[in-house]
Amino acid sequence: GDRAQGLLPEKGVHSDGGGDVHHNEIDGPRRQHRHECEQPREGIERAGRNGNAGGIVDAATDLPALSPGSLASIYGTGMATTSNSSTFDTSTDTFSNDVAGVQVFLNGEASPLIFLSSDQINFAIPWDSLVGPALNVEVMLNGILSNPIPITLGTAAPSLFGIPYNDSALGVANVAIDSCPNNEAPQAGAYCTLWGNGFGPTNPALTDGGLAPPPPLAWTDSTCALTIDGVTAQVTYCGGAPGEIIYQLNFVFPPGVGSGAQKGTLTINDNTGNFLIVGPGN
Repeated sequence: GDRAQGLLPEKGVHSDGGGDVHHNEIDGPRRQHRHECEQPREGIERAGRNGNAGGIVDAATDLPALSPGSLASIYGTGMATTSNSSTFDTSTDTFSNDVAGVQVFLNGEASPLIFLSSDQINFAIPWDSLVGPALNVEVMLNGILSNPIPITLGTAAPSLFGIPYNDSALGVANVAIDSCPNNEAPQAGAYCTLWGNGFGPTNPALTDGGLAPPPPLAWTDSTCALTIDGVTAQVTYCGGAPGEIIYQLNFVFPPGVGSGAQKGTLTINDNTGNFLIVGPGN
């Protein structure tokens, strides 16, 4: 789906049979997340996608839960005069916070820009952002500020990139994209990888707009607990995806999972994200 278009690693970061993370020839930051229409500049939508209050949502799911370090999407109109996916500054190895006259401010602090267009901007929430109180997000275009939209942040807001599939009864927003030896029918014991957002702080710490380092890997400070169809999965790595600005979770596909699409949960620091994942035989 276009929500996660281009954000997922295409090659080089994976888990082998021992659960190790490998990083080879990462394409890096040239993967974005976009919509293509352009409108006259009016500001940020107050009614976001999927009926959420406010036009600022998780870049993986379009849901409102966010945390410091999360990638977020702003939906609006007239927020930029051009579409620009070249926001990565190779001289600093970070995503720039000022591109083509566009800046995004979170309580007055400029945020790294991942992608920008007239009706959608993807940005990274600064790591020092406060958890709990309402924070105002504003877009500046050529010195003119948009209307402010308040958001609140949690300590973590785990989500997974995937194909949009909204099911309010199950509380899921997408079918997670996994990397298993047999994606159409993963088997118990297979080493698999998921790509995520909002996993929270890591050690070593990630930086605003920076890419996750190669080994030593940036493991999350808090434990990542993964279940599929109610069965606990063994997590072999949970942290920054090397050479990327997203997270990576390696796990062993558990036994006892039913066939077809099954509900999964990812819990980090008492914050839970829900998703669907392909089970055996689907």
